[in-house]
Amino acid sequence: MTEDELENIVDALKPEKYTEGTTIINQGDEGTNFFIVYQGEVTATKLTPESPDPVHMKHQVGDYFGELALLNDSKRAASVVATSPEVTLLTMDSSTFKRLMGPMEDLLRRSSVRYDQLSN
Repeated sequence: MTEDELENIVDALKPEKYTEGTTIINQGDEGTNFFIVYQGEVTATKLTPESPDPVHMKHQVGDYFGELALLNDSKRAASVVATSPEVTLLTMDSSTFKRLMGPMEDLLRRSSVRYDQLSN
Protein backbone atom coordinates (compact mmCIF):
# COMPACT_ATOMS: atom_id res chain seq x y z
CA MET A 1 0.00 0.00 0.00
CA THR A 2 1.38 3.39 -0.92
CA GLU A 3 1.55 6.25 1.55
CA ASP A 4 -1.15 8.10 -0.42
CA GLU A 5 -3.46 5.07 -0.31
CA LEU A 6 -2.91 4.76 3.44
CA GLU A 7 -3.62 8.47 3.95
CA ASN A 8 -6.88 8.15 2.00
CA ILE A 9 -7.97 5.32 4.26
CA VAL A 10 -7.04 7.22 7.43
CA ASP A 11 -8.95 10.29 6.19
CA ALA A 12 -12.04 8.14 5.53
CA LEU A 13 -12.18 6.64 9.04
CA LYS A 14 -14.60 8.23 11.51
CA PRO A 15 -14.43 7.60 15.28
CA GLU A 16 -17.49 6.24 17.09
CA LYS A 17 -17.64 5.79 20.86
CA TYR A 18 -19.56 3.06 22.68
CA THR A 19 -20.05 2.15 26.33
CA GLU A 20 -19.89 -1.35 27.79
CA GLY A 21 -22.87 -3.49 26.85
CA THR A 22 -23.78 -1.49 23.74
CA THR A 23 -24.61 -3.63 20.70
CA ILE A 24 -22.63 -2.38 17.70
CA ILE A 25 -23.96 -4.78 15.07
CA ASN A 26 -26.55 -7.55 15.11
CA GLN A 27 -26.18 -10.92 13.43
CA GLY A 28 -28.39 -10.99 10.33
CA ASP A 29 -28.41 -7.21 9.75
CA GLU A 30 -27.27 -5.66 6.49
CA GLY A 31 -23.59 -4.75 6.44
CA THR A 32 -23.16 -0.99 6.19
CA ASN A 33 -19.81 -0.30 7.90
CA PHE A 34 -16.30 -1.62 8.42
CA PHE A 35 -14.80 -1.23 11.91
CA ILE A 36 -11.32 -1.04 13.45
CA VAL A 37 -10.94 -1.23 17.24
CA TYR A 38 -9.04 1.89 18.30
CA GLN A 39 -9.66 1.71 22.07
CA GLY A 40 -11.16 -0.97 24.28
CA GLU A 41 -12.49 -4.40 23.45
CA VAL A 42 -15.54 -5.86 21.73
CA THR A 43 -16.87 -9.41 21.55
CA ALA A 44 -18.43 -11.03 18.50
CA THR A 45 -21.04 -13.71 19.18
CA LYS A 46 -22.36 -16.06 16.52
CA LEU A 47 -25.43 -18.24 16.90
CA THR A 48 -25.72 -21.24 14.59
CA PRO A 49 -28.39 -23.90 14.18
CA GLU A 50 -25.68 -26.58 14.50
CA SER A 51 -24.65 -25.57 18.00
CA PRO A 52 -26.80 -24.86 21.05
CA ASP A 53 -24.02 -22.68 22.49
CA PRO A 54 -22.98 -19.38 20.92
CA VAL A 55 -19.40 -19.00 19.69
CA HIS A 56 -17.46 -15.95 20.93
CA MET A 57 -14.46 -14.05 19.55
CA LYS A 58 -12.78 -11.06 21.19
CA HIS A 59 -11.53 -8.11 19.13
CA GLN A 60 -8.91 -5.86 20.74
CA VAL A 61 -7.06 -2.70 19.73
CA GLY A 62 -5.89 -3.01 16.12
CA ASP A 63 -8.36 -5.75 15.22
CA TYR A 64 -11.02 -5.14 12.59
CA PHE A 65 -14.42 -6.61 11.79
CA GLY A 66 -17.38 -6.11 9.51
CA GLU A 67 -15.44 -6.62 6.29
CA LEU A 68 -16.99 -9.95 5.29
CA ALA A 69 -20.52 -8.59 4.94
CA LEU A 70 -19.16 -5.79 2.76
CA LEU A 71 -16.90 -8.02 0.66
CA ASN A 72 -19.58 -10.66 0.14
CA ASP A 73 -22.66 -8.40 0.02
CA SER A 74 -24.09 -10.57 2.77
CA LYS A 75 -25.77 -10.18 6.15
CA ARG A 76 -23.75 -9.80 9.35
CA ALA A 77 -22.39 -13.19 10.43
CA ALA A 78 -22.23 -12.29 14.14
CA SER A 79 -23.38 -9.75 16.70
CA VAL A 80 -20.74 -7.48 18.23
CA VAL A 81 -21.02 -5.86 21.67
CA ALA A 82 -18.72 -3.42 23.49
CA THR A 83 -17.14 -5.33 26.39
CA SER A 84 -14.97 -2.68 28.02
CA PRO A 85 -16.08 0.55 29.75
CA GLU A 86 -15.02 2.79 26.85
CA VAL A 87 -14.76 1.60 23.27
CA THR A 88 -13.70 3.73 20.32
CA LEU A 89 -14.07 2.27 16.85
CA LEU A 90 -12.87 3.76 13.59
CA THR A 91 -15.57 3.23 10.98
CA MET A 92 -15.86 3.44 7.23
CA ASP A 93 -19.12 3.20 5.27
CA SER A 94 -19.56 0.45 2.66
CA SER A 95 -19.17 2.59 -0.47
CA THR A 96 -15.95 4.14 0.83
CA PHE A 97 -14.74 0.70 1.95
CA LYS A 98 -15.29 -0.78 -1.52
CA ARG A 99 -13.61 2.18 -3.22
CA LEU A 100 -10.56 2.39 -0.94
CA MET A 101 -10.14 -1.21 0.16
CA GLY A 102 -10.80 -2.81 -3.23
CA PRO A 103 -7.08 -3.26 -3.92
CA MET A 104 -6.81 -5.13 -0.59
CA GLU A 105 -9.77 -7.44 -1.18
CA ASP A 106 -7.64 -10.56 -1.74
CA LEU A 107 -5.67 -9.91 1.46
CA LEU A 108 -8.87 -9.36 3.46
CA ARG A 109 -10.40 -12.56 2.09
CA ARG A 110 -7.26 -14.56 2.94
CA SER A 111 -7.24 -13.06 6.44
CA SER A 112 -10.84 -14.15 6.99
CA VAL A 113 -9.57 -17.57 8.19
CA ARG A 114 -9.27 -15.91 11.60
CA TYR A 115 -13.07 -16.25 11.79
CA ASP A 116 -12.93 -20.03 11.42
CA GLN A 117 -13.40 -20.43 15.17
CA LEU A 118 -16.76 -18.65 14.79
CA SER A 119 -17.85 -21.28 12.28
CA ASN A 120 -17.68 -24.19 14.75
